[in-house]
Amino acid sequence: MVKNFFKLIIVPVLVFGMAGSSYAGIFSAGRAVQEKADGHLRITAGSINEIQGMVEETTRKVYVLEGRLEEAASGETYTEDDFNMKGPYPTLGLSLENQWKYFTLQLDVFGFKTDVNTVARRNYYIGIGEDIQYGGREYSNMKIPEGTPFSMDIVGGIVELRGLITPLTFKPSSILRITPWIDAGLMFFGGQYDIDAGESTGTTTYMNPPEDYVIGGSSSGFLGLGLPQIGLGGEIRIGAENAPNLVLQGDYAVCNYEGGSSFLTSSSKNEKNVDIDHTNMRARFMLEFPMSSGRLFMVGAQYQLIESEGSITTMDDTPEEILADREKFDKYAKFKLSSVMGMLGLTF
Repeated sequence: MVKNFFKLIIVPVLVFGMAGSSYAGIFSAGRAVQEKADGHLRITAGSINEIQGMVEETTRKVYVLEGRLEEAASGETYTEDDFNMKGPYPTLGLSLENQWKYFTLQLDVFGFKTDVNTVARRNYYIGIGEDIQYGGREYSNMKIPEGTPFSMDIVGGIVELRGLITPLTFKPSSILRITPWIDAGLMFFGGQYDIDAGESTGTTTYMNPPEDYVIGGSSSGFLGLGLPQIGLGGEIRIGAENAPNLVLQGDYAVCNYEGGSSFLTSSSKNEKNVDIDHTNMRARFMLEFPMSSGRLFMVGAQYQLIESEGSITTMDDTPEEILADREKFDKYAKFKLSSVMGMLGLTF
């Protein structure tokens, strides 16, 4: 349904925009930019109303190489249900935009906070960012035993930087203007997490060869991911100039990346091969009202859907590398986030 809605916005924008080149009276180069209205500042507030994630341990190369096929297929799968991440989670953000005739620069930022208190459904074996000290040693892995209450808090945010190329505007009537654009930019996700599973009560080993895990404890860390994006979009503006306008905007951006993990993530641990398919769809509805100063007052809403999936595999290829490094499981991951926000702003 959402994808069909975006098609209803974007496809007519592109078709009408290209067709406009055949009709000199209804075609103009670039987009119309008003004095005192080329800069836009908006405050956004709303919620993340759906967040889904899944990480599946697929296979471990060292087990395959050693012929231990049953162990190679014994990886764990974690989802948002394991951490009771249901939402909704409130958001607060800022949107900045500056328009020129042929180019528009947008910066959108919003932050959120999750507070999760739940109980481990099974034994959780996880890597952590900040080492836990126990018994005079430091541990970079944690075990949360089945049935153990624990909390996980995340303070995070998403930053999007977009450049829009606006080659033309199609004006079939005095109250209808359609501007298509090419969208290129970057999306960054960052989050500080704190996990608390009570006092550390001992240590254990897991995996083969065995690795040391501290049982319980608390830790924190930072996760960061950046993705380049490219796509198409457009704006439909309904209303006379210097009068209230209804503005509809739609964007559909993608990223298909295959390469090293260091290009995308803040993690400093072993380099991995990454293969990611990512989509980012956004729709905006705004009402703009002229002010006596020449500026515009605007109120509106935004819906956004971000979906990503990909594989994370070790870079070891030769038997010698695989045996020497004994990397952990390769992984397959999926992520989905949808949000709804209200917007209030002014031009400048």
